Amino acid sequence: MRETSEGRTSPLRRGETFYLAVGLYVAGLGLFGFARNFYLLPFGSTPLADSAPIYPGVVLHAALFTLWMALAVYQPWQIRTGRIVNHRRVGVWTGWLAVALVVTGLYVGAVQAVRFLENGGDSGFFAIPLILLLGFALAIGLAIHFRNRPEWHKRWIVVAHAQLLEPAAARALATLDLPVFPPILLLIGLPVIAGIVHDAIVRRRMPWIYPLGLALVQGSGFLRHALARQPDWIELSNRVFAGSAF
Repeated sequence: MRETSEGRTSPLRRGETFYLAVGLYVAGLGLFGFARNFYLLPFGSTPLADSAPIYPGVVLHAALFTLWMALAVYQPWQIRTGRIVNHRRVGVWTGWLAVALVVTGLYVGAVQAVRFLENGGDSGFFAIPLILLLGFALAIGLAIHFRNRPEWHKRWIVVAHAQLLEPAAARALATLDLPVFPPILLLIGLPVIAGIVHDAIVRRRMPWIYPLGLALVQGSGFLRHALARQPDWIELSNRVFAGSAF
């Protein structure tokens, strides 16, 4: 496939619709999951129980995540329509957006941990955003590293998307008044599971990235929730966040 002087390619790449569908899933789950707690608040929605208060840090992080969801749709659309050059240009800024998501996510998680501590609980909760965002940083870092190997790059992007989905998935299930566990495992892992099925059917093979990515997504989920309940971690985090300026 060759690029024209306008940065277009022809014909359309077979199978790129799958990555567009993943982007639409990420955006749809994110919008629905955070609708009551953020997007519909100006219209009088009732936040979910024990929701964090809205302050500038939350607004900034939510705005960055909203942009991430938009790019999750826009970037594969660019590939599907042959605008490879434009996709790469936007990709540079997407990397910086990922950094901003990690930084603001850790800040919001720290504020929430302090809030729990001040209300008589503990700050062990911080293990959840910490490990989640570290897993996301690893996946997106690998996607950037393999940006010149499209078949690897786009699969690590799928894994990175899945790694970010827990907060939205948990709130979506709460909005529907459904138990969080075990359905959340399916909601989070669905993009990667779908990738395995897609490659098995369309490409008649299963790249190693998807099984490894699924292990990262699900394994880090169990790890962060287990760590959040560990007494030694709770004691350490309480010491860190006691009297914190967050």
